[in-house]
Amino acid sequence: MEYAEYRPDSKNVALKNRSAYRLVGHTCATYAQYVVYVAEGVAKNTFNALRGIKDWRTDDENGEKNDLTPLSAGKAKDFFYIGNMYGNIEDTFNRPIYSSPEDFIDVAIRAPEHNRGYFARLQATPESRKCLNLGSYNYLGFGGVNEHCTPVVEKSLSEYPVTSGSPAAELGRDKNLREVEDLVARFVGKESACVVGMGFATNSTVIPALCSKGDLIISDALNHASIVEGARLSGAKIRPFKHQCVGDLELILQDAVLGGYNYNKIVVIVEGIYSMEGEVCNLKPIVEVAKMYGAHVYLDEAHSIGAVGPTGRGVCEELGVDTKDITVMMGTFTKSFGAAGGYVAGDKEVVEAVKRFSLGYTEAVSMAPAVCAQVLSSLRLISGEDGTDIGKKKLDALRANSEFFRDGLVALGLEVLGHHPSPIMPVMLYQPYKIGDFSRLAFNRGLAVVVVGSPATPITLPRVRFCISAAHKRADLENALHVISDIADELCLKF
Repeated sequence: MEYAEYRPDSKNVALKNRSAYRLVGHTCATYAQYVVYVAEGVAKNTFNALRGIKDWRTDDENGEKNDLTPLSAGKAKDFFYIGNMYGNIEDTFNRPIYSSPEDFIDVAIRAPEHNRGYFARLQATPESRKCLNLGSYNYLGFGGVNEHCTPVVEKSLSEYPVTSGSPAAELGRDKNLREVEDLVARFVGKESACVVGMGFATNSTVIPALCSKGDLIISDALNHASIVEGARLSGAKIRPFKHQCVGDLELILQDAVLGGYNYNKIVVIVEGIYSMEGEVCNLKPIVEVAKMYGAHVYLDEAHSIGAVGPTGRGVCEELGVDTKDITVMMGTFTKSFGAAGGYVAGDKEVVEAVKRFSLGYTEAVSMAPAVCAQVLSSLRLISGEDGTDIGKKKLDALRANSEFFRDGLVALGLEVLGHHPSPIMPVMLYQPYKIGDFSRLAFNRGLAVVVVGSPATPITLPRVRFCISAAHKRADLENALHVISDIADELCLKF
């Protein structure tokens, strides 16, 4: 059986016209650069050993060898990679910030500590640079100081403790948490919901609560690390299917159902928007084939809830999929809501199982009251339960900004991954040296961006990832496109 893939406005899907010749050229150039990096690394390590330069990863602050064998012993290959490859672009990652992540952000300027040579660590200086924020998941602009949400959070801090001090399963489920759970369930159209204090832990502790030995998890090959971790911890059999490929999913389901394995249950796990690709899930045919073979669908909407759909209700609303066909709807509050933590929504029976067996619910401290206040205030705005159209205007602004910026990147001749209406727009860099070069050039010209390479992506497919917000102004995005165009010319990124 054949299924149509979700490919709106296919002219914006990257790689569609990429020739095999060009791909081979990029691949060969990438591996050639890594050969050079390895040769340079061997030479540097030898030279520094002869000079007696100490490595802070294995020596103490006085340069003396530690008596104990380091816990990281046996990781020589990792140290070599960190020092000689990651070390070349370390300054482009983990940059400290000196302001809230709004449309503009103050990014710290760092300098290497003195007298450490090749092994120097970067230290933040008091100086910073104001940059247009194209790196935060601040989709609706709630991540900074907000006139509607911040006063509610401040009031919560004056009325409630800073922390709940207990898991939700014990004494940590106060009225604020119950309100969040009830509002989330209404918003996503499910019978019940529960909240976990950490986004990553939502997947990594909920999946083991719902799946175990004797079950089968069929997971998209590019699913997030939290899903991978949760699936591994569950003890279930795991079979990945090719990214967004419904045909491959059906073949695996056929084998699972007709192959005599007798699995207790089968769960298909996908994401609403894939954060490294900017792609919207091919959800409708995935749900169809899952129903055909009696499999459950677990949908991770970390990047899609509050970001897509006419009313922000995620990919089900965007693609016209009935939420009744989704067994588990998971999402996080760290993106569109400007808060922390995550949720799981479903039938009451499913949610009660999570509350009984998920370590993120039974053992971890529950969501802090102030975080609950941020979630409640932002979600009421998005859903319109506050009686205003503020949330609707933010959703419209995000969609308009995303379409404008994606079209602008494509018009520049860049290879842009993903689809409308995703607010995440990865642009291919290919060569590893361009990871550091792009980030530094952008930072020096007032753009804060995220660059991504191996192991987060395949070794031959590094990229820069732009994240758009409703808080962005059109003039600032236009200026960013001009800056990106200049950088792309310098780095030969236009194809």
